[in-house]
Amino acid sequence: MAYYDALTDLPNRRMFERKVMMQLNDADKHQTKIAILFLDLDGFKFINDSLGHGIGDQVLKEVAHRLKRSTREIDTIGRMGGDEFTVCVPQVQNSLDIEPIAQRILEELRLPFHVQGHDFYLTVSIGAAFYPEHGHHAEMLMHHADTALYKVKENGKNHLRIYSPTMNEEAVHRQQLESELHKALERNQFVVHYQPQIDVQTDTIIGMEALVRWNHPTHGLLYPADFIAISEETGLIVPIGSQVLDIACRQCKEWHNMGFTNLRIAVNLSQIQLRQENLVQMVERILQETKLVPASLELEITESIAMHNADFVVSQLHKLVALGIQISIDDFGTGFSSLSYLSKFPIHRLKIDRSFITNISNHSESAIISSIVGLAQNLNLGVIVEGVETELQRNALPKLGCNEMQGYLFSKPLPADVCLALLQKKAH
Repeated sequence: MAYYDALTDLPNRRMFERKVMMQLNDADKHQTKIAILFLDLDGFKFINDSLGHGIGDQVLKEVAHRLKRSTREIDTIGRMGGDEFTVCVPQVQNSLDIEPIAQRILEELRLPFHVQGHDFYLTVSIGAAFYPEHGHHAEMLMHHADTALYKVKENGKNHLRIYSPTMNEEAVHRQQLESELHKALERNQFVVHYQPQIDVQTDTIIGMEALVRWNHPTHGLLYPADFIAISEETGLIVPIGSQVLDIACRQCKEWHNMGFTNLRIAVNLSQIQLRQENLVQMVERILQETKLVPASLELEITESIAMHNADFVVSQLHKLVALGIQISIDDFGTGFSSLSYLSKFPIHRLKIDRSFITNISNHSESAIISSIVGLAQNLNLGVIVEGVETELQRNALPKLGCNEMQGYLFSKPLPADVCLALLQKKAH
């Protein structure tokens, strides 16, 4: 019977639980506590899916090595399978005792992984549970640490969270939500609202951004904040994203047929969607089925997505652009990345984040906007500003070189039929 993981030589689940039970007996003897850390690598699936299990395995070996480096000799590290690891931390009294260990792990796994000439960047999410407060046997402690890990995943990843009993209720709610999302897909409960994009120079609607809503049978209209995080964790974002793209392209084609032929449609693309090997085929199929001119479709990716495993992203984007569609960078200026990616990526438009226009009369903010506009012009890229809410912003932006805008000053996201009335009003 195997007790050690063949790849990393770490204890497997069976051996890890056995070692935890031994530590529990010692803790009772010496009146100390034990912490169980449950770790999950953020972004590892992307490496496995895009570069193959050979490279993935090498990364996992290096992760095991770094975990040994980050922990004490008395700690036990285990590999649960896939990209999940556990650490048993004995002889602790409270959460303060595990924070230095968790911090070392977080810092170690943030460092780049060098494998076969590639540099990879991963982070790790950590859930923790304590004996005796959160369970009296290994299985329960690991289950509760895993529950805490899910809370980390839901709240930005890359940090430590300690279990609390209220998380169980949240876990039940989460399971219910996941089940309802499956039904929502089957029953076409997802609808798309559209926020107009305006050229203030000509006072015309030049585009619409498609934004998903969930028409929930009991809770009414739900916004992305209520369901996108769990959709991404469960992978349901892929079929949801496909459904949204199909609805948006059909609607844009319908508007074209009504005479609004210059209208473009912007649809957000998540990191998980961008990882899908069949993404390009899916987009091509929808364009063919809806008969939408490819140049009328703009896919938006965020700056952080652009920088994550850039080689693969560049390859995917080039294939998408080859179909004739356009690519924009959403929330531009909020990332921590080098601007050098702008010359490598096949980008058509930068979308300046709303955070840059909150104090537009401030000289520093207006100087940043002018710099972004200058950069875009030098690279032959378009610019649009999102989150325009005041007349002051609307009047100041053209002086800084920005004529394309969207925001609540012009319109909130609306159902398609209401947008049609706006289009007709602007046309007259």
